Amino acid sequence: MRRVPLPGDGLFIALGRLHLVDGELDRAEAAFRQAAHLSDAEDGIIALGRCAVAAHQGDHEARLSAADEGLDADDIGWSTRVLLHQEKIAALDALGRAADALEARIAFAEWDDDNLNAHYEVAWIYLTNAWIAQAAQWLRAGAEVGLGSEDDEDDEDDEDGEDDEDGAATLKRRLENLVGGLRPALEEAGLHAELKALRAALGLG
Repeated sequence: MRRVPLPGDGLFIALGRLHLVDGELDRAEAAFRQAAHLSDAEDGIIALGRCAVAAHQGDHEARLSAADEGLDADDIGWSTRVLLHQEKIAALDALGRAADALEARIAFAEWDDDNLNAHYEVAWIYLTNAWIAQAAQWLRAGAEVGLGSEDDEDDEDDEDGEDDEDGAATLKRRLENLVGGLRPALEEAGLHAELKALRAALGLG
């Protein structure tokens, strides 16, 4: 198998994380600074480095602050922004700030609006709290913008009005797919009543 080398900034990020594992904070911080210097998303990489050091030290307030500062920066790149959103969520989880963590997950899913896993995380929290109406509204909004699609060509036919003028069949198919993706985890967690209530709330029977 052909191995593709990491770019320079990726190598120094990996090196920084290795130094953290070894407890060498000064070397880790230096590696993260070098990564930032080599990156087109300098401010974002600096923030990610600060997040990594703060997480290693168990300072989740500092981790949250670094993530927020990185997210407020301009031109940090899509992949770096994804990582910073995840750092913010992880920091809020570690701080026990459940409501703020949910808001952060919603913000992440709305920003990365075709990220199915991000949408599922929000739906999961709603369902495990038995917030059925919120879960149904959230999944319906996702389906309306295309989440849950399996065959784009079939969806286009429905939306063009050839099979269903108002697109109800397309929406229902997407909702079935979205609920189907959640079903194994809900059943494993014993949330059978919540699954049944969700299907009813979405008009899926």
